[in-house]
Amino acid sequence: MEIDYPHPALPGPTPLRIDVPDDWVVAPAPGAAFMAASPEEVDGMHPSLTAVIRRVPSSLTLGPVIEEMLGEASGLEGFEVTDPEPVEIDGYEAVVMNTSLNASGPSTNLSGPDAISVEQIHLSCVVPVTEHVSDVITVSFTHPAGASEQQRAEHRALLFSLKVG
Repeated sequence: MEIDYPHPALPGPTPLRIDVPDDWVVAPAPGAAFMAASPEEVDGMHPSLTAVIRRVPSSLTLGPVIEEMLGEASGLEGFEVTDPEPVEIDGYEAVVMNTSLNASGPSTNLSGPDAISVEQIHLSCVVPVTEHVSDVITVSFTHPAGASEQQRAEHRALLFSLKVG
């Protein structure tokens, strides 16, 4: 037997679209659907966006998805998160949350030029694919902790341009 993928009985990842500035670099990334980065360096880094699509059982809801995301990062020293905020994206229930990481010193093995201080905005939604599976789509925007309020608003607007399906 030969199996074709994707196939109507074996759908591929949920398509998505997001608007980024024309001069941004877009590329595939390990463990992600894609990444996009600004060509301009800000405080030693290039602000970037990463989109991840993960296939899960259809019984999985957004609450446990967010708990899992937070659980993975909660052990990092210097990690902080705001309360997740429910939103709607392209007709799907979603959650947006801000995180920050200020990591340096021996507990993180980062110091001096390797120290990092970044903020992220994460937008996640669960999209049904079949009766048995859904896709968790998470788009994360990373920028330096020193980003201005205007830059933060622009970055959030990029995330909210997300279209799925």
